Amino acid sequence: YGGPFRDSLNGLVDELMRTTGGLPFFIPVPNKRPEVGGEFRDTVIPSPSCHLLQKFEFLGKLMGGSMRAKEPIPLAFNPVVWKYLCFDEVEWRDYQRVDANIVRTLEYIEKCIGAEDEDELYEDMQLNFMTTLANGDEVEVVPGGAGIAVRKNNVEEYINGVKQMRLSECQAQLNAMRCGLEVVVPAVVLRSMTWDMLEESVCGRAEVPLKELQESCTVDHHLRTDTKRVKFFWKAIESFSTEDRAHFLRFVSGRGRLPVKFKLIKGPDAPCDDLLPTAHTCFYQLVLPDYSSAAITATRLRYAVYNCLGIDLDEVYL
Repeated sequence: YGGPFRDSLNGLVDELMRTTGGLPFFIPVPNKRPEVGGEFRDTVIPSPSCHLLQKFEFLGKLMGGSMRAKEPIPLAFNPVVWKYLCFDEVEWRDYQRVDANIVRTLEYIEKCIGAEDEDELYEDMQLNFMTTLANGDEVEVVPGGAGIAVRKNNVEEYINGVKQMRLSECQAQLNAMRCGLEVVVPAVVLRSMTWDMLEESVCGRAEVPLKELQESCTVDHHLRTDTKRVKFFWKAIESFSTEDRAHFLRFVSGRGRLPVKFKLIKGPDAPCDDLLPTAHTCFYQLVLPDYSSAAITATRLRYAVYNCLGIDLDEVYL
């Protein structure tokens, strides 16, 4: 697959993961809210209110194709999503990674069971058989729940009902995604994987360690690894953040996740501090000018990977 294909695929997924002013398929987990916090706060789950199930099924097929072709795509799914897709049991404790607030609330209510003033505690909390889904919709836990107050004689029914409703709030969308995934990847293979194995198989590795980048790089025969040009390049990459390195991978290959093997190609010789590096994404090549310092190398490279996102007919990043 060529660089334009990989870049367009990553662009499609970037738009799919955009939860503000974008497509309706996914929403940020409630843990994203500053007042909630918790683990995996930068992940998404399917929107319970989006019923375009054929689209979710197509996404599952796309994920399967990514696995089979070893072309990672940067999906920011919550672990609960990955667990469901590989047939792993999703338990209530897993929901701490989605909505820590509702987990803490139910834990507090469970501690109230058996208290002398139990009914008064529930009355002070003004609880009825309602709950709020991840997308903000308020729904009844049981039919007519808006008119049923939580008391000691029904509190366990309320707790179990909220747990069941929240655990299944996007089950239709997840079912569709898994059906699409199974079209390409047999269920027996999915069942043999842990959730993090499945995530890495589809998305690649988000972390971009310097050592692994160095091991993935080869140098063109017109260059030597001990030249100042190459040394400046690695000092620049060493100064990059994880996000910078992901953008660098996208620039040189059309995708932002490891594994990626790439090659350094000799660019123009000095003086060339005003030039930007270029990349041949189809061949995983970076054309590196002979900059006068590591600082200038880092500045020019960082500008290129963040701002030069157009591919011409020769599949060169400009």
